[in-house]
Parts: sequence; C-alpha cells; structure tokens
Amino acid sequence: MPSPTLREHLAESLRRSAGTIAWLIRIMVPASAVVFVLRRLGILEHLGQLLEPLMSVIGLPGEAAMALISSVLINLYAVIAMVPALGLDHRQLVILGLLCLVAHNFLVELAVTRRTGTPVTRMVAVRLAGGLFLAWTTSILLPSGGFWNEPVVVGGGTAAAAMPADLGPALGAWAIETGRLLLRVTVIVSVLVVATRWLQFAGITDRVARLVRHPLRLFGLPAASAPAWIVANTLGLAYGAAVLREEAETGRLDAADGDLLNHHLGVSHSLIEDTALFVALGAPVLWIIVPRLALALAVVWERRLERAVGVTPIRTRPAAPGSVP
Repeated sequence: MPSPTLREHLAESLRRSAGTIAWLIRIMVPASAVVFVLRRLGILEHLGQLLEPLMSVIGLPGEAAMALISSVLINLYAVIAMVPALGLDHRQLVILGLLCLVAHNFLVELAVTRRTGTPVTRMVAVRLAGGLFLAWTTSILLPSGGFWNEPVVVGGGTAAAAMPADLGPALGAWAIETGRLLLRVTVIVSVLVVATRWLQFAGITDRVARLVRHPLRLFGLPAASAPAWIVANTLGLAYGAAVLREEAETGRLDAADGDLLNHHLGVSHSLIEDTALFVALGAPVLWIIVPRLALALAVVWERRLERAVGVTPIRTRPAAPGSVP
C-alpha cells in the first residue's frame, strides 16, 4: 500500500480539525452560558464570600476568593482583570498566581482531559487540591519584607470584568465575546492541526520527541507524549486539545499514557502565555514556573505509584478506527 502524500495528510488534517472545532464549540458555548447565568444571578459573588476563610489560610485577602471562582469557571484573563481591585502585594500576587495557574478554566480543560483518559472527578481533585497546596506551601516559603510587601501597581482598572446592568446589552456583550473566542479557536486549531500533521509527515515530530525524551522521563512521562506536551506548554491546554485528541484517537497515545500526561498538564501547562500574564504584573518568573513544574513531577510519580500497587487501574478506551496497536 503506497504511503500517503502530503496532500492527503493535509486533507485529513482539515477533516480532523473540523471535528475538533465542533467538539470544542459544544464544550465552550454551554460553559460560557453557565458562567453568564451565574454572574447575572449573583451566585459567583456568594461563592466568593463563602470561600473567604479559606483565602486567609493561604495568605490572601478574602476578596481573592472571587478571583479563584472566576479562575475555575472562566479563565486567567478574568483573574488578571480583577487584580487591580484586590490591593495585593507581590507576595500575594505570586500566591494567587500559582493557585489560579493550576486551577483555572475547568469547564473547558476538564472536558479535554476527560476525552484523553482521565475522569473529571479525578482532575478536579488533583488541580484544586494541588493549587491550594501549592499556594499554602508557597505562602510559607516566600520571604517577607522589601520587594515582597510592596503593592502591585497595575494600570487599566477592572473595566474588563464589568458586565452591563441591563439583560439585553449584557447578553449582547456575552454573545460578541463568545463569538470572538470561537473565531480565535477556529483559526488556531485549524492551523495547529495542519501544522502538526505536516510536522509528522516531514519527520520533525519524531526528531523533537527524541530531543525531549530524557526531560520527559524525569517527569515520569512517556516519549509518545512529546508532541502534545510541547503544544500544551506553548499554546495552552484548551488549544492543545487538537493534538491531544489526535494522539488519543489514532492510538499513538494510549489511555494510560494519556492519563499521566493529563496529570502533568493539569498542574503545569502554557508555560509561555499563562506565565507571562503574571510576570507582566510584577511576579518573579522563577516563582511562577518552578513550583508548578515541581508539583507536576510529584503528581505524575504519585500516579505511577498508585498504578504500580494497583490502587487505581486505568480504564482503557475503545480503539478508534484505523488506530495503530
């Protein structure tokens, strides 16, 4: 049987990207609508008040509870919009940053990890508990005084988080923002899938995988996870869904390996964009990156230990048509 041509690879890429885009739309539109309703009803604010005692334990003001809720249900941009109103110092900014970098965008990202081998309940526990643990340990380790107690100065205010009071304008603003997001996702996912297939066709993916296989082994990850790991750490987990879904459905990343990768990426992904958001506000870059990588290493090796002693066997997915054993 002749090898597929580049044209056939690209045609298959477009077909797969269309399926992935449709899948993401089915996730993102309902998730965004749920958050819109919760904000209109004032439920998000009420949840923030309930979490105030927890915030004090990890060294954050009670108002930061709203940032955590917004992080979990929306994304990191909602958190960034709230920072000017919170009156944080640099120490609190690092703590809040690590908490939200681990626990954010659950409605979309947990659907991605569920599709690639890990139950939602598992990932909620790992990311929420992991984020709180990381924030708590960081609050103990971070020094006090000097730079760390200087207030964070951010321009721009909190207008980005505001919502029109009337239902009609608010619904219109939500529809426009959601449409922009979906357009951005469509473009990025299409380019990403086509580029990924071309890199595989040209053999570049295999060469990159060989370069990063030793660092991945340190983190307890298989070499087969290299393509998805690279994409998720450059473009983020939501956009990396295209590659994660591709690797899972073609059988290159089986359920067990996908589960390990999900645990790593759940607590440490988007090392460029997400990190830059908090560094731009004044957080030291190493304090934003190194603790997440350390937690990712610990979480994956703990998962491998569970597997070794038979505590939580991995449920296998049915093989997709055309997958490679």
